Amino acid sequence: MTLNRRYFWIGGLVLLAMVLITSFAAPSGSRHSNGSTYGRSPDGYGAWYGYMQQQGMPVQRWQKPLKALMGTAQPLIQQGKVQETGRARPLVEKLPDRLTLIRISDRANLYQGLNPTWVEQGNVLVLLGNRAPATKAPFDSRIPSPKGVIRIEGSRRQPAPEAETLLRDSFGAVVWQKSVGQGKIIYASTPYLGANAYQSTGGNFEFLTQLVSEPGYPIWVDEYLHGYKDLQEVKRETPNLLVYLSRTPIALGLIQAVVFLLILLWGQNCRFGQVLQIKPPMVNNSQAYMQAMAEVLRKAECSEFVLTTIARSEQLEIQKALGLGTELLPLETLEVAWSQHQRPVEELRRVLKPSSPHLRDPELQQWLQQVSNLRQQLPTLINS
Repeated sequence: MTLNRRYFWIGGLVLLAMVLITSFAAPSGSRHSNGSTYGRSPDGYGAWYGYMQQQGMPVQRWQKPLKALMGTAQPLIQQGKVQETGRARPLVEKLPDRLTLIRISDRANLYQGLNPTWVEQGNVLVLLGNRAPATKAPFDSRIPSPKGVIRIEGSRRQPAPEAETLLRDSFGAVVWQKSVGQGKIIYASTPYLGANAYQSTGGNFEFLTQLVSEPGYPIWVDEYLHGYKDLQEVKRETPNLLVYLSRTPIALGLIQAVVFLLILLWGQNCRFGQVLQIKPPMVNNSQAYMQAMAEVLRKAECSEFVLTTIARSEQLEIQKALGLGTELLPLETLEVAWSQHQRPVEELRRVLKPSSPHLRDPELQQWLQQVSNLRQQLPTLINS
């Protein structure tokens, strides 16, 4: 196996390792932007969050686990149903007595960590992205409301929710709410009710703002759901630098670097076959001499010598082809024999008697091309 194939196999192994590591360990880019108030992509909520701040609404971001807000009980709320699992005291003090918590996601983690007892105590929970059944509704719908036309992209609707409907069309409810104890839960079948893509649409931002501000409580948006954590939470969950690196995209690069280094070390110390000795290239002395002589004549501008030498050599070849021997004959004699084979005399003169003994490089190359063409025609001339 040659050296080139050896490095080919090493490079292939490195590439395969990087692809596998990237496929299984690379973080998902949509995890932070989909439904996050930090997101500036079409499915983010950054524009709506800025709109709320401009309106002077008491909106904040929650960047801790839900158990720090709701308690340690493990519930859950799925498809608009609340499962009671017990009571627990919240782990964080100095929070408002009652507040509105917004969670935005199109995945199953929308329901993770929720405690129905917290809602029963008078708080409001807003779930944008509830997995309602798919219907025959058009994917892009415009639904009128007191706040203007609301654009909904998605065909999921709640056909007959056992709750108060807040926004619906002929296919079912898009937004509805249900009382739970002293509090309530507001559901939406789409996670994109106030996404950045709809900031120019008439009523989306206004409708969502009214929806979450109507109870009059401070408004919190769950960003921990999208992976954002405050500094205290990061310090608590990251006891040392190695653990922190293992949970960030930096770890992916480090793993790839280590794998590449190991494969490289293995490749340099393991041979894929016998070592092949590199043979020095064969030197053609005659060709090297002619190339060196040609370069000297070119620099000395001795085109006359080149023309004379090549023309004499070509004349001998033509005489041999015509059967006139190897002694140089007068050009007139050769022209007569040439014309007897129905060949134009000018063709012969252009080669054996150039128009000028001093030719520039382009003219010299053109003349050499004529010599080559004439040499190729000699076998045909002999057989004619």
